[in-house]
Amino acid sequence: MADFKNKFSWSKSRDGIFNECERKYFYNYYGSWGGWKDDADRRVRQIYVLKNLSSRHMWLGSIVHEYVGFLLGRLRHGHEADLYTLLGNLRRAMKQDFENSEKGLYTKYPKLSGRQYGLFEHEYNIFVSNDEWKEIFDRAENCVTNLFNSDLLQYIKSINVADWMPIESLQNFDFEGTPVWVQIDFALKDRDKIVLFDWKTGKVRYDEMDVQLSCYGLYSHQKWDVAPENIVCKKYNLRIDKVDDYEINDEVVEKVKVHMRDSIASMKKLLTDEENNIAKEEDFKVTEDDKICRSCNFKKICPKWD
Repeated sequence: MADFKNKFSWSKSRDGIFNECERKYFYNYYGSWGGWKDDADRRVRQIYVLKNLSSRHMWLGSIVHEYVGFLLGRLRHGHEADLYTLLGNLRRAMKQDFENSEKGLYTKYPKLSGRQYGLFEHEYNIFVSNDEWKEIFDRAENCVTNLFNSDLLQYIKSINVADWMPIESLQNFDFEGTPVWVQIDFALKDRDKIVLFDWKTGKVRYDEMDVQLSCYGLYSHQKWDVAPENIVCKKYNLRIDKVDDYEINDEVVEKVKVHMRDSIASMKKLLTDEENNIAKEEDFKVTEDDKICRSCNFKKICPKWD
């Protein structure tokens, strides 16, 4: 089987990393490429392992999304979900994740799917008290419980499952020749509207919402042929059981298109071979912002920390 090619693409998260630190961006999208292979270069493998680390807060968000997806999947197929069972499975999965990370299994089997989380706190020997870890477990349970008992879930259940839109884990659309990746958590059709759902488990950076939602709008327009004014996004903060509605309009979409063009051009400008998406590490500057560095996965290999 031929190797996958590292093709250029764009996403909101990719844009965010690029603006934080060019070198961090390089490690994420170029330096780590091929690190899953059995014969990977030692440094490439290390970068790949570091790329896939999750902080405890990111881990919380990931596993809550996983179990919300499981809950909605059962409902989609006509099965009722029992909260007690759901929370029991959630806690067992988190316990397994934690133990596997503590044992360092993520360094030995980085290409395996399943419960192979590597926690940033374990990799960098950061002390976290038992009470702080307990808070992460409790918060995950609280998030799932909030959705289970919410008016929002009742609204979702009131819509015929035939009008629930098919959603894959990752979706992409074409923007002026560049694949753009989005991750819509859930979507349904309610009369003449497409309603998109975005699950949040922590603080929301409102300055990023226009970019995220406009990308959702562009995807929905291409995928389902729906105009921006007929798209509503519901951001649900599971932590505090709060829904915010956002409407997407042409003005915001056009503004974000300009942002995307500029971002894509800036990224491609640093490539040594744009056609083949080839980059050199030394062409990507290291940030001078120590606050960003403190939470960076790549401290072990970044020259700033030599």
